[in-house]
Amino acid sequence: MNNIKFSDTSALASAVQHQALSEWFVRKNIRAEFDYDAVDMGGYYDEAAEAIGRYYDLFKDILGKINWAYRNNHGGANFDLKKYSQKDAQTLNRLCREFYSHTLFSRYHYQKSDKLLNLKLQSATPVRQFFNGAWLEWYALGRLLQQAAQRGEQYAFSCARSVNIRFDNEDLHELDVVFLPVGREPIVVECKTGEYRRDLAKYLTLRKRLGIPETHFILLVTDVDEAQVKSLGSMYDLTFVTPQLLHEYLQRVM
Repeated sequence: MNNIKFSDTSALASAVQHQALSEWFVRKNIRAEFDYDAVDMGGYYDEAAEAIGRYYDLFKDILGKINWAYRNNHGGANFDLKKYSQKDAQTLNRLCREFYSHTLFSRYHYQKSDKLLNLKLQSATPVRQFFNGAWLEWYALGRLLQQAAQRGEQYAFSCARSVNIRFDNEDLHELDVVFLPVGREPIVVECKTGEYRRDLAKYLTLRKRLGIPETHFILLVTDVDEAQVKSLGSMYDLTFVTPQLLHEYLQRVM
């Protein structure tokens, strides 16, 4: 897929765009099921994910409270912005106002005198899933597409999100994000916003069964620092990155 502006378009959400990936899985004797709409860039999810990723260290407390409210069936959440610097409070307020304007919240109210932010949550399942972790998949996909766009119109690729795969022995797995530059090895990005340690053995086995090098099997993990990323990479035959490090890494591997 090339010669296209990837943001604000549904052009990626087609069987034709997924064809090269489909053929790669067939060659590996792996059955793959694609959700074409999972790479529909016509909505606001990719832009919101980019904003969360860019300001993650600042936004993660609010993100945590949003998910706590969802898990406990609360319709909304209040946030006291007085504990933040003026600049950070303004950034958080702006982000939440933008998310509201694009319907990620059903209500937004900021009490300026008390610096109190009130948000009413959307009950729609896709929005709940977005805040619960799908935002990181959209972030990874967006970063991959940014790199592809920088490489010009002749850079051909196939990409997918939320791919269900089945091996010959009927083992089932879901791949969060897969990106295949035509004629090269695919890049798999597994996105973890919560606990990831218990899944490391699973990911090691999955990478080997896919037959791709460790440089192309990326665990995108939040809430770890650069030192931890380096330590994990030296311990396991996998590549670990944070949202802040993903852009630089993709520049090298793509």
